[in-house]
Amino acid sequence: MLGLSRSFSTEPIKIEKLTDRETGVIESFLDPNATRMVVAAQLAISENTLNQHLRSIFSKFCVMDIRGAVLVFYFSYPELAAEALRQRYNQWQLSS
Repeated sequence: MLGLSRSFSTEPIKIEKLTDRETGVIESFLDPNATRMVVAAQLAISENTLNQHLRSIFSKFCVMDIRGAVLVFYFSYPELAAEALRQRYNQWQLSS
């Protein structure tokens, strides 16, 4: 035994619905080069406001960081994630 004192549930976690703004925030982080400063500037919000949105997303998704939130978003909202990735790819093609 590994000495784990905590039991884990096999029940799926119920994901709370994101607001439109939270969805825009997490979609921005699908870009692997995204930083908080860049995302805040793209969304025309302060970094403090961005951090508030991220805390809300982390809480709703039961995660601790942006990577975890992106993974949960990708698997919980596959259509939205695919569309956001398509848009980013098209923007990249136009800029190349």
